[in-house]
Amino acid sequence: MKHRLFALLAVLSLAAVPLTVLAQDGPEMEEFTSEDGSLTLQYPADWVIEPIPPDLVLPGVMMGNTQETLDSMFGEGENLAEGQVGIAVLLLPLDILPFMEIELAEEFTVEELTQAMADTFAGSDDEEDMEAEATEEPADAEATEEATPSVGEIEVVEVNEDGLEVGYVEVTSEDSDGAIVTYEVAEGVIALVIVGAFPGEYTEEMREQTLAVAGSIQFTGTAEDLMNTFMGGVMGGDTGATLDGDALVSERCTVCHSRERIDNADKDEAGWTATVDRMISNGAELNEEEREAVIAYLVETH
Repeated sequence: MKHRLFALLAVLSLAAVPLTVLAQDGPEMEEFTSEDGSLTLQYPADWVIEPIPPDLVLPGVMMGNTQETLDSMFGEGENLAEGQVGIAVLLLPLDILPFMEIELAEEFTVEELTQAMADTFAGSDDEEDMEAEATEEPADAEATEEATPSVGEIEVVEVNEDGLEVGYVEVTSEDSDGAIVTYEVAEGVIALVIVGAFPGEYTEEMREQTLAVAGSIQFTGTAEDLMNTFMGGVMGGDTGATLDGDALVSERCTVCHSRERIDNADKDEAGWTATVDRMISNGAELNEEEREAVIAYLVETH
């Protein structure tokens, strides 16, 4: 079962994000710095830029040519209007990839990284595909096949004066054209740039714009910082601060049991251990220390 994080990223990467054709010489660039100073990048001077909404637990930024563009990028069921432009820049620690069912060798090339990202964010879940094929009528199956994104040839592109090489691949689907750009921006940290366009509107100018944004990214934080964010901690803080059993139950353990059901249960240590392990297998994101804290809390209070 895919985690909520994976689902949110997949929705973002497959969303139709119409673009405006840029002027030949491109817009003037300005610098963005995150509130904590760990992320800097260049973006078009006349664009609007904001952090990824905090409720999505996705460190990074989104940028667009209007505020309405940003409002639509993560709006449920919304598509951007023709002429709007939007790009998302995400920071992912390598250690989060197993939670997203992404497999990479310990040593990997930029091509292998790009292929893994393309398979994940522009592909489809094999298990879901098999279930769909088993139940669809022929006409529905043909429509599903047509809607499956087409992934182009992976390129390795040098994007700045320092000789930084990134992976670039274009993605085309029934309702959007776009690209994925990715590379390891810091030790154990992946920069993922996702851009989309209304069919037929993804241009060479937009390609160059996207690569320029990707080549300007600088991140001074650590993979551990990002993992703390993903796993419910505070960026740069002590992981031990998250070991509040009551809070962990409310925030992480309601994927398959409601809080009311948990509070009404009365079990011994073995029973709670089995229950918590079942929660984890169903998507509750707990590391070993957090697992032990939750079990101890439930045994003591229930």
